[in-house]
Amino acid sequence: MKKQYLLIVLLFPLLVLGQSADQNYVKTTTYKKPITLPSFGVPAEDVADIQITYFDGLGRPIQQRAHRQSGTGKDVVTPIFYDAYGRQVKEYLPYPTTTAPQAYDANAITGQSSYYSTPAGLGQPYFETTTNPYSEKLFEASPLNRVLKQAAPGNDWVMGSNHEVKAEYHTNTAADAVRYFKASATWDGNLYNSTLTIAGTSNYAAGELFKNTTRDENNIQTEEFKDKEGRVILKRGYNNAVPHDTYYVYDRYNNLGYVIPPMADGIISPTVLDGVCYQYKYDSRNRLVEKKLPGKQWEYIVYDKLDRVVATGPAYSPFGDGAPGWLMTKYDAFNRVAYTAWLEAGRPYYLTSAGRNIYQLEHANQTLLNEAKNSGTTINGITFHYTSLAVPKLGYHVLQVNYYDDYNFPGAPSNFTATATAAVYYNNTTLQPKGMPTGSWTRALQGVNATAGETVYMLYDLKSRVVQNHATSYQGGFTRSELQYDFAGKILKNITTHNIEGTAAAITTAETFEYTNQSRLLRHKHQVNALAEEILSENSYDERGQLLQKKIGGTGSPLQYVDYDYTVRGWLKAINSAEVRGIPQDLFSYKINYTTVEHDLWGTIPKLYNGNITETFWKTSSDGIWRKYGYAYDGLNRFIQSWYQRPNEANPVTNSYSEGMDYDKNGNTTILIRFGGQDSAPLQMIDELHYTYDANSPNRLMKVKDNTNSPQGFKDSPTDTDDYTYDANGNMTLDNNKGITAISYNHLNLPVKIVFGSESQKIEYLYDAAGGKLEKITTDNTVIRKTSYRDGFQYMEGELGFFPTAEGYVRRNVVKNRVQFNYIYNYTDHLGNVRVSYTKDPLTTSAKIVEENHYYPFGLKHANYNSDQLAFQPNAQDAIILDAFVDPIPLDNYLNYEYKYNGKELQREFGLNMYDYGARNYDPAIGRWMNMDPLAENHHENNPYMYANNNPIIFVDPDGMDFTLTGEAAQDFARGLQRQLSETEASQNFGEDPPKKEKPGIIKQFLLVIPVLGPTIESSDKIEEGDYWGSAASFGMGIMDLFTLGAANKYKTGTAGVVIGTEEILATNATKATTTGLATTGRKFSKHSLERLAERGVTVDMAELAIKKGQKFYDPLNKSVNYILSKGFVSGKSLLVGTNPVTGEITTVIRSSKNLVKTRMVPIK
Repeated sequence: MKKQYLLIVLLFPLLVLGQSADQNYVKTTTYKKPITLPSFGVPAEDVADIQITYFDGLGRPIQQRAHRQSGTGKDVVTPIFYDAYGRQVKEYLPYPTTTAPQAYDANAITGQSSYYSTPAGLGQPYFETTTNPYSEKLFEASPLNRVLKQAAPGNDWVMGSNHEVKAEYHTNTAADAVRYFKASATWDGNLYNSTLTIAGTSNYAAGELFKNTTRDENNIQTEEFKDKEGRVILKRGYNNAVPHDTYYVYDRYNNLGYVIPPMADGIISPTVLDGVCYQYKYDSRNRLVEKKLPGKQWEYIVYDKLDRVVATGPAYSPFGDGAPGWLMTKYDAFNRVAYTAWLEAGRPYYLTSAGRNIYQLEHANQTLLNEAKNSGTTINGITFHYTSLAVPKLGYHVLQVNYYDDYNFPGAPSNFTATATAAVYYNNTTLQPKGMPTGSWTRALQGVNATAGETVYMLYDLKSRVVQNHATSYQGGFTRSELQYDFAGKILKNITTHNIEGTAAAITTAETFEYTNQSRLLRHKHQVNALAEEILSENSYDERGQLLQKKIGGTGSPLQYVDYDYTVRGWLKAINSAEVRGIPQDLFSYKINYTTVEHDLWGTIPKLYNGNITETFWKTSSDGIWRKYGYAYDGLNRFIQSWYQRPNEANPVTNSYSEGMDYDKNGNTTILIRFGGQDSAPLQMIDELHYTYDANSPNRLMKVKDNTNSPQGFKDSPTDTDDYTYDANGNMTLDNNKGITAISYNHLNLPVKIVFGSESQKIEYLYDAAGGKLEKITTDNTVIRKTSYRDGFQYMEGELGFFPTAEGYVRRNVVKNRVQFNYIYNYTDHLGNVRVSYTKDPLTTSAKIVEENHYYPFGLKHANYNSDQLAFQPNAQDAIILDAFVDPIPLDNYLNYEYKYNGKELQREFGLNMYDYGARNYDPAIGRWMNMDPLAENHHENNPYMYANNNPIIFVDPDGMDFTLTGEAAQDFARGLQRQLSETEASQNFGEDPPKKEKPGIIKQFLLVIPVLGPTIESSDKIEEGDYWGSAASFGMGIMDLFTLGAANKYKTGTAGVVIGTEEILATNATKATTTGLATTGRKFSKHSLERLAERGVTVDMAELAIKKGQKFYDPLNKSVNYILSKGFVSGKSLLVGTNPVTGEITTVIRSSKNLVKTRMVPIK
């Protein structure tokens, strides 16, 4: 655990060491190495991080100084300036200074301006200069101090450039024509049934609503209308001057009853309600008990007396037989998930509103609410160490069991001495991990009568850090990860031992991590068994803390030098740009333009300032030819056109791989045009796709017609009948274009079996109960092949094919009965797309391309240039003989590494050609998912099958659950302003939106704590890791996140919890994370809370401080755990950080000068 010493030295001038004695200051020293006593001396930068904040006479911070935190060890200074009204009109970017360490810099603003406006000298790393190194706000001339304009750093965004984010505050007018919908709720004895009507004159009268208008840096306009209670009534965007309206309708009890997306056009009918709209029903306690998403059947939710969700349905059988049922959850006395199960629907628990009422009544009459540990209970063949006291007591099928506090459960270690001393760094393990998850059992969904599952246990040290994670697979193999930390909690070593069932020889990988004095990752090494240790990456950083260069691969000299350039706002600008290059030859170069357009033959590519990308360029060493895409977007920031070009040629090849599309009001694609086939004249159109949708459920795609009849691109069925059918959950069950005649799904809406024509051709999947894929079995008449997935280790027919590393993967080969391991490295672009894979050539010892891939914007692969897989020549010198009698298995192309677009696995079998993202499967030929969005309610304005917000140039979907930006784009701030609230409104509207409207993730994602990318981590951890630029700028300045460097494919994320339809029933379970050395650190932010951060001027670090230092309360009204730091800032204001008590996710932040502790809140120790 980190130890902090806060030294306030206002009255002790004799103890001043570096800091200015004539200034008020607070100095914080965070030690990274143990010391015997706190010292007033200045510790070296590898011993402690020092931060100093200087204050003026009014107690306002005027300068922040991070001691020796630049890339070369200089102090990093952030000037703070106030206008005559005490407002921070300008927020300055930090800069490295050469002035006296720790001392107050009276000329900081001048020094900062000079630093950012001076070009780098000869031999110095490139960075983008600017005469505008600060963000700037224009405030309304009123006591409300509302922001009218927000200008970002950089010359392109200077105040007055018309590239600011602009906000206007009005009331509605008659011309706004806001429809007046009314939800009339009637009580039927069990729930409120709402009836939606258009009230009165059908429109709100002028002046009845607050109207906030936001224009982003490209003057794209969005409007938000709120009523006098602060409820959002309408969100309106425009495309070609046509309004796209999303309405929110509430009942008399302030519950959200209906959401009416743009496609409805404000017209209400039963067909429109069921096919397009979102519908919600509540009980007498205002709990959401029934809901209907567009194109999906009604869902039901059951609660216990403590308002915990205990059952949801309908849910398909986990075993893939299509039977409907309930997903149920049982808790212990501490509100932790004890176990989850599936209950087949039937008397009396029918999957109807009446059946839900019966289920609910039984829980209302229940006196025993919690389960307790016991010596064993057996239900349907599964034995677990909990009671079964809450209803139902019998008849269910256990899916997942979670254990806490001790190791009294099946599969836990019995000999702790041997286990805990297996490595020298286990001498601090504790056997009393009270309050911690200690293990879990997750069922392998082999069949209703199969009882096997994966057992995981976790060991902790005295600081509650996981030091060992051990997972035993459902067939008997295991994966064990052992972690070593330094004093500050950074991982120094991770040893993973893996053994698949039925084999004698285990594989051991050892990863070591070295850090700079600023706690940034310096060197990452990797070793397989007793082979030579490989240097995966060696990093260097610029003065701003941004990753400057990575030396990749090799045991001595690197195979590649990978260089990164950024804009002044921290956006990734280039990989291996032309300015700084050397030896060895770059195999891949990449460039991104945002506000500039370099090559535009037809004048069709606009300059963009809101974070959208105008151009991307790429080049590989295969032919040395620069290629590019130029992009255009519509008024809703949706991608509509890409223009392909080879720009540096006398007669540039154009449009060979261009792609364009159009959409309806809900974002459904209506037409797609695609060129391809060859990178030369004559131009070939390979796709002209026309999409037809269900008239009663307009988000459901029924048919795609290709007017080109080209054999490339999309493969069209020759029949004129509908191409697609769906089940009651909106999952695709038939695809005539691919020859798919049936698809069956499990309780997580994951495909269990895909049949092509008949049972003689099919793909079958085996999952665990949490959604982790264990097996893929393909049957082609009598030929059966099995791919096994074991904690990142991927097997083909029982033979290990490869396993991932932070920079690519390690491939296992058998050559002349000799087993060897070869490191393959991946070049990825800003989206995580694998573009070039390479390894060491055994003949030349230099880097050699193994495979090259390039993509259309929506993910279809380019064909017929540089895309053929090159011959792989393993290095026999590096081979290690594991078994002299092993015969090589001719797996040919079956061993191909299929992780490509977004780093996801491409499934080619039988022409399926879909990418598996985890929660859903994606078809790049048509740009749609085959299933509905599990988090569709996060984006009511979109259709639930839409990929990447229809803008795959800057958005990715890491796991199929929800899209996210790939970098710190300027759009972040625009989204914050769209929901602008004054601080007064925030303090008065304390409850804000009812908690039920927060829709947390269905499956919690665990993230590697292993710091493979140094500074490329979540913003909440940036300052702790030494990235002071990333933590200083709240609207877009900072380094790229994980996906900016294309790191999405480098992480194996795990899952925990069970889909319940309404919210996440989560066990604090590190099952998948722990098996590969993963652990959860920090907290996630919901979309709602991120918007609140922007609105209320709360930084991530302020939120973190409130969690660490604030008082802890349980709020029974909002069902949240709140951390309240009362008057903990120099402004004298208090901060509340609300969190989900189950997931720990931050759900809201509130900053106010008023008392935020309400009488209803219960203090928590």
